[in-house]
Amino acid sequence: MSSTGYDHTLKPGGSVRKGRAAMRIGMLGFASVLAMVSMLVGCGSSTPVMGQYDIEVSLAPELAASPPALTVDIVGASSANYAELSAKDPKAWFAGGDVNRANTTKLTTVFGPGDTGSKQLKRRDKAQVDAAWKTWRDMKATRLFVLVNLPRDGSIRKIELPLDRKRWKTETIKLEINAGGVRSTNGPEPEAVK
Repeated sequence: MSSTGYDHTLKPGGSVRKGRAAMRIGMLGFASVLAMVSMLVGCGSSTPVMGQYDIEVSLAPELAASPPALTVDIVGASSANYAELSAKDPKAWFAGGDVNRANTTKLTTVFGPGDTGSKQLKRRDKAQVDAAWKTWRDMKATRLFVLVNLPRDGSIRKIELPLDRKRWKTETIKLEINAGGVRSTNGPEPEAVK
């Protein structure tokens, strides 16, 4: 060690580098790398991973007894179409000639007099269901909108559900249409506190 308190280390090519300065630079570099890795790990763990589910849609007993004609659309939403779907009024959605509805990949099921049974939209059983999930996966969908053309004013005609695997403890999302609107009967789980 020299009288200045620095170790002088001979580097390849003949350059001399002071030891404490090199150590400070090394520590800063290590801290920077550590910060970047923790950011990446943190970002990776909070990014939702899209799950794919079977969907069961049923009428509540009070509607099944004398059902109105109902159409249910299920639509995957990504960052590209989320704002539009979120703002969309279900009455406008189901109005004849809605361009968004016509051009959106969706699953549709209907109920009416004589057709009140539970609807099973299973991924492996129906090519149409598989094709919709593939499109939603390719567009990186993170949310699912369920829109219903309920004729009653004041009813909930649209709900939004997360597709994140961490939020569902099931392979089937169960939806019920009742006089008050549409709801999920089996989830999702509450969002994890960060």
